[in-house]
Amino acid sequence: MRASLLLLVGVTVFALLYGAEAHHCGTCNLDTCPSTHDCNHGITKEHCGCCDVCLRSEGEKCDAHEDFTGICISPLVCKNGFCA
Repeated sequence: MRASLLLLVGVTVFALLYGAEAHHCGTCNLDTCPSTHDCNHGITKEHCGCCDVCLRSEGEKCDAHEDFTGICISPLVCKNGFCA
């Protein structure tokens, strides 16, 4: 029982550390930022604060992790690649 608990804790800690690393913000490179020419609802900064990205409305494409496709206007959330 104790070994199972230790294994569960270890897997949980690993998953948290791996997930945090997946969203690590590196050096800002404006050359890699997406175009914002088609932003019909304004712009905002992506999660690292480097690039401008489009605000998106219901039914428009979005990206829940990297934010380069766009960020949904609140209270919408990104589900399966689209604002809902």
